[in-house]
Amino acid sequence: MKQNNLKATMVAVAVALVVCATSLAGCGSNEKAGQDDSTDVAGTYARIEIPAAVRALEPDGKWYADTIYDAGDKVYYFAYVEDLPRSVIYVGDSVLLESSGIELFWPEEHGSRFGVATVGRSVMVDFADSKSVEQLATLVDKPSGFTRYRKTQVADFGNLVSYSHEVDYPDRTVTHGQEITRWLTNLMLVRNAPVQRQTIWPGYIVYRYDYGNGLPYRGNASDKEALADFLTHCYFDTVKADYGSNIEDYPAELYSNLSLRAVACNDRYVTYYLYTNDYLGGAHGYYTERLISYDPIHRQEIDWQYLFKPQSVEAVMRLVEAVAERSEEYNYWNACINGGLDVYDNQGELTDEKELPDIGLSREGVVFSFQPYEIACFAAGTMHFTVPYKALEPYLTDRARWCLQ
Repeated sequence: MKQNNLKATMVAVAVALVVCATSLAGCGSNEKAGQDDSTDVAGTYARIEIPAAVRALEPDGKWYADTIYDAGDKVYYFAYVEDLPRSVIYVGDSVLLESSGIELFWPEEHGSRFGVATVGRSVMVDFADSKSVEQLATLVDKPSGFTRYRKTQVADFGNLVSYSHEVDYPDRTVTHGQEITRWLTNLMLVRNAPVQRQTIWPGYIVYRYDYGNGLPYRGNASDKEALADFLTHCYFDTVKADYGSNIEDYPAELYSNLSLRAVACNDRYVTYYLYTNDYLGGAHGYYTERLISYDPIHRQEIDWQYLFKPQSVEAVMRLVEAVAERSEEYNYWNACINGGLDVYDNQGELTDEKELPDIGLSREGVVFSFQPYEIACFAAGTMHFTVPYKALEPYLTDRARWCLQ
């Protein structure tokens, strides 16, 4: 079934929330915050005054909003911050859902019914029914024992350059909290390190950060301020090295954003929502979003080799494809699905290899994430498909069974 997507009309293709470049026709009223003179085929946008309770989530951010549904006594809105991992659904001054990435979609004859999704989880909500709206609370898990640290720093090199850093750190009540903190630190330090292409099984490849070539941080992993300052200044130094001192070479604005939000934690694994968004010049930036999981007992990132038996990869991918084929989003973009996971060489020739998607553990199952360009055009955004644990059980390694017990 064809779907429309509210987010794509509102967000430039460089923004992480883009998932579909279709029209706003059929979606309540056409309103946008902060752009009084913007128009589309339906007419002129009316300014939305975002309430203080929403704006307080990102006081200095550039907010945009649009109406989801006008129920008469209540008006539901979707809002996001440009270039930062923060989006909300709200009514009045009450935030109903806050997440790094919220997607909204609806069939052609949707009325008050919308599909609302976060990474790996989705529900159909009827905004004319207050009981149905309560389902929004099920889309985001917030494990206890984590404190969110956030810091944004801006440098003026003639044009503005910014680095935004958001991390959920475990406190002393979290089992293996120190080891989780150490892993988070390493993850942040290797973010700009070279990416290694690895053949994990014959015919299948993955791309991994080179942990041996991360930034040489010598400080305490638990010192949030020192680590944030170190990462920020490394980014600023990289910008200066790339562009030199000639301000005419700089784009109007450069930024690098990182978000690591805890979404699941028990005594055997922890899962984070990992979001990155960078712009270093060119037509648009590039973003990624996925779930990433870690086993703090064995000090292992939970990847393909951790979870699945080598001889099972084809069977697992068939399950992923079956889930994808039931996805409205996947089917909508099917016309531009560009060969799936096929890998091409530097000359553009098709090889006999396939690239495996990113994976992470959720409450419902394993989430398989395809980043922009991996299986469709950039405007299609990221695609996430959740395969239930029960379906995957025959293909799990012994360690995976222990981890998921």
